[in-house]
Amino acid sequence: RTGWSISTQKLKLDNCNKMGDKTKTGAFNRKPVDKRFVHQVTSGQRGPNYWVPMDISNTECKIMEVRKFSANYFELDAKFRRPGLELISAYAVQNPFLWGQYLLRREQLKMQLTGTGYAVKEKDFFYKSDFNNVEKICRQNFDLRYEEDPRTGVTFYTDSLAANSSKPETENVRIIILAKVLVGTCVKRVEEGATETTGQSVSINNKTDLPIDTYTDDSRTVFYKFHMSEV
Repeated sequence: RTGWSISTQKLKLDNCNKMGDKTKTGAFNRKPVDKRFVHQVTSGQRGPNYWVPMDISNTECKIMEVRKFSANYFELDAKFRRPGLELISAYAVQNPFLWGQYLLRREQLKMQLTGTGYAVKEKDFFYKSDFNNVEKICRQNFDLRYEEDPRTGVTFYTDSLAANSSKPETENVRIIILAKVLVGTCVKRVEEGATETTGQSVSINNKTDLPIDTYTDDSRTVFYKFHMSEV
């Protein structure tokens, strides 16, 4: 759990007539306005309502504990709880850089899929992590290079119990991430709707003429992603 604080500085003004002692004001002495997109992401219009203020010039990511017995905690517990699994604590990741990438990709997908018969959906999927990789995921997002076989993509599950069983249990306390995932064109691993492009590892959807963004299996409870801006 990380906290945040605001430091204040006292400005002393002397009653002197010297030019050097006067407080400098005017257009040339104003602090430049931060117009970066990441600054817009942290504002109330684009950021989730539970985010807290943060200094994005020095901090790229915050981990905030979700207060127990709060509405958000009960909502997470309802999605997570399964036989043999108990939610001990929950944390929210506040990373405006990754959130900004996600928002841009969501808008792009909506534009690309207009008139194709497909629609962009936002899904809540589970992913089992560990203490070695969880900080890297929070800071840098999921990464194919962290997977046992990067060629299969990053694997997500619709059920927390399936996610928990997906990797060996090395610790008694486990880390399961609930991620928001964009799903546009989704096909099974082997399906006629996907055409393999010669010499490339990307598949093109015949209806949209766009790369397929999501794969699934016969059960449609396991999903595979390759583009991390969609997570």
